[in-house]
Amino acid sequence: MNRQKITNEELISELRRVAKTLGFENVTKNEFKKHGKYGDTIYGKRFGSWYKANIAAGLEGYDHGKKRKANFKRVRIRSQVKLNILRRDKHQCCLCHKSPNRFPYPNLQIDHIIPVSKGGSNDESNLWTLCQKCNRAKSDKLDHVIISKAKTHLMWCDITKRAAEYFKACQKENSANDKQTCR
Repeated sequence: MNRQKITNEELISELRRVAKTLGFENVTKNEFKKHGKYGDTIYGKRFGSWYKANIAAGLEGYDHGKKRKANFKRVRIRSQVKLNILRRDKHQCCLCHKSPNRFPYPNLQIDHIIPVSKGGSNDESNLWTLCQKCNRAKSDKLDHVIISKAKTHLMWCDITKRAAEYFKACQKENSANDKQTCR
């Protein structure tokens, strides 16, 4: 893309979009390289520096000495929701399939598929069970392989839930029919 055709407003808009997506008050060059659609050098040439580009976008300038704070608030996952997720996932890791039945102490944890730092919620459709090893390896990454595994897993959970509901309804119907024939 030709640099001259990109307006300053488009550059600022993209910088704000990346900051909002990441949940930060500003964006570092490395973060922008990963998530932005333009190169970082154009910002230095247009605005004088990366710091000044953040300021022009209305974002707080990045101070390398300060610890970064995200502008999202983490909300604790309720115990009942955790229990529902463990039951749904059959008390096993959704990535490596370790479970207490087959492996001693896999240390299962409830994890966000889309991390809270990237805009994920505590909704059950965004939660799954991972062992400590898989959870640490995943960290807060948004890997397309992990996302596709999660989608497949959640689809399978939904299908099995619907099948269980269907079979329950069939059993109720059959027991009602049996009572009528016994009279």
